[in-house]
Amino acid sequence: HGPTLLFSRQVNGKERKFYACSAYRDRKDCPFFLRADEKLSNSSTWKERHPDALISINHKQIYSDFLAFKSLPLKNRKFCHTCFTFIFSSDKLTHENHCVTEKVSDTLLTYPTNLIKPIESSKKEAQFWFSESSKNFIIDSLKNIGATSCLCIGTPTIHELLRQTNVNSVLFDIDKRYHYFYNEDEFCWFNMFNCYFLSNAEKCQQVLKKSLSGSVTVVIIDPPFGARIESLSNTVHFFQQLSTTNLNIFLVLPYFMETNVIKSFPNFVMLDYQIQYSNHKKFQNNVESKKKRSAVRIFTNISLTLKMPETEGYYYCPDCKCWRYKNNKHCKFCKICPSKNGDLYKHCHKCSKCVKQTWIHCFKCNHCCIPSHNCYFPGQDLDTSRKH
Repeated sequence: HGPTLLFSRQVNGKERKFYACSAYRDRKDCPFFLRADEKLSNSSTWKERHPDALISINHKQIYSDFLAFKSLPLKNRKFCHTCFTFIFSSDKLTHENHCVTEKVSDTLLTYPTNLIKPIESSKKEAQFWFSESSKNFIIDSLKNIGATSCLCIGTPTIHELLRQTNVNSVLFDIDKRYHYFYNEDEFCWFNMFNCYFLSNAEKCQQVLKKSLSGSVTVVIIDPPFGARIESLSNTVHFFQQLSTTNLNIFLVLPYFMETNVIKSFPNFVMLDYQIQYSNHKKFQNNVESKKKRSAVRIFTNISLTLKMPETEGYYYCPDCKCWRYKNNKHCKFCKICPSKNGDLYKHCHKCSKCVKQTWIHCFKCNHCCIPSHNCYFPGQDLDTSRKH
């Protein structure tokens, strides 16, 4: 999966550094592992540690099959999920007892995320599709800034929608299944963490340069939640060097990764908009999930004045001059809207800062805490601390 990354972990109290796959955290998915102090002596050793994980893909032939499949009458269109391939009359017996979708419509072929099954592994390219409301917000935001070109990295549902607009869209994704639905000018097999094209690199470089040459270019990235931000920032900075204009970036990550994001992207700000996923049990747009708000946000170098839907509980804060979630009220003492997680906050005059609505000021600890906290005094053994 391209150049590896240097990792470290504690083993018996000592730091051990090693090289491993940048995209897959589980060695069952990519077994490459090399200690930092170990040398590869020859090419045969490399081959032993680097199995042929990257299969040869004939993109032109696969897309030719797609066009042939699309020309078939609806009743003859069948797709095998077991083999992940289009079924033609000559090989239909091969797919008996397989998981097959029949009468594959033009709509499913235009929006393949409604046809293919999302990958569910949490340690590789686990896939979560944006909800309808989140997709609409992103598309509307692109329209509002006058986007002419968009590079969708790990965001296939956005690419599907942009193809129906005047925005030139290209999908870069580590999921090779999209070879089956898009031609060489629309999809590139790509590892976002080491900026590596996994096939047809020369053509993909051309596609990348063309995509970055738009007058108003946007890059939308939806990485795994445990993403290595520093390696991702190298990819973004490389794109910026290739671009003739300043790139507009949308980076989708949980709010609690803000510190790490700002370290690598110091000019980024976090929007209040809460990204929902249609197939994520914690971040779905349904009654049960609304009891706990989504932790996923958009980090961007675009102005905070991006309009957010009032129907979803957002309002314009005239003091901050940007859109906020309804629970994020402006504090006249701190002079900010303090909430990042979507909870209500209140100002504590004794602490001189805003804290969660459910917290109380503890005079023994001399700061605000949850009501059931353990009081701790300097010099006191933690095991003997008293609980309220």
